[in-house]
Amino acid sequence: MDIEEKHVREAYKYLASLPGIAYATRKSVIRWINVQKFVNQLPLGTIAVDIGNSGCGEAKYYRSDCFFMDCDTCLEMLAQLRLPPLVDLQLADALNLPYRSNSIDAALLVSVLHHFATVDRRKRALAEVARCLRPRGKVLIYVWAFEQPNGKFPSQDVLVPCQLHHTNTIKFHMNSTREERLIRDSIAVNFLVENVTQTAHTPLFHRICNVFTSLHTLSRNLRSTLNGRTTKRYLSTLITGNLRCLMRHNAVERFSVEFTERIIKMALTEVLCIKLQCNSYRFYHVFKRDELKALIATTPSLRLVHLDYEHANWWAIAEKADSFS
Repeated sequence: MDIEEKHVREAYKYLASLPGIAYATRKSVIRWINVQKFVNQLPLGTIAVDIGNSGCGEAKYYRSDCFFMDCDTCLEMLAQLRLPPLVDLQLADALNLPYRSNSIDAALLVSVLHHFATVDRRKRALAEVARCLRPRGKVLIYVWAFEQPNGKFPSQDVLVPCQLHHTNTIKFHMNSTREERLIRDSIAVNFLVENVTQTAHTPLFHRICNVFTSLHTLSRNLRSTLNGRTTKRYLSTLITGNLRCLMRHNAVERFSVEFTERIIKMALTEVLCIKLQCNSYRFYHVFKRDELKALIATTPSLRLVHLDYEHANWWAIAEKADSFS
């Protein structure tokens, strides 16, 4: 789909091109506890696949006594990975996996299903994993939850900005956590809207317009003051919130005010351009309670083994039935 191409594949491709964001430059890798636990419990010699889709595969879950394969559609991400022993890479789509039927002992489908834009595509991805699993093979699934402890998404289908730079938390502030900022800045997706990119950036452009409207008003007021049209001796400005300009009718002060205004406009333009370049949006379908359970039930060959909630994610383990071989 077009939204997946723009806001999943292209977004991760762009992330891979940024210095300091690339996986190869990371000094530490965060591993989720239950995913690592699932990997640690695999039998000796297990053949497992870690399925990514547009930048999700990081080759961070593996064991030296098992054989792991990592697949992803983002070549730029795969090219950066430093492979541990007994880990192989494939450039492949989660909807069309390059593995024989009934050949995989275990699969990881972590942070993948929530990037598919429709129910049908999520079903197809899960069915494709089930095809590759051998009977009694297990798949671990993680999806982002609609039920968030630190806020509420505006919709189940959202565009979420990539947080590329660390922002210090503000104590006692309602938006002090990373999760709260992500949820606050996420944008509901209307699939009837043709130009999703324009929809995604609309709130930002509103803020830009408001800033420059304020600057224009400031400029007009300052010129009026300098021309002697007001009797106030001082004028508080919004440049710093405290700056006061001594009102004298001379060319030096007029130049100073106009020059300061130009510098501020240039600085704002620079910052906003960087923000537009770096804060790309990724598409997510966030899952409600029991939605993942219902999705697994649509795949006849899979049965639900475990379902739980962890760190704002729904996760489940499903097993392929013996009768489907």
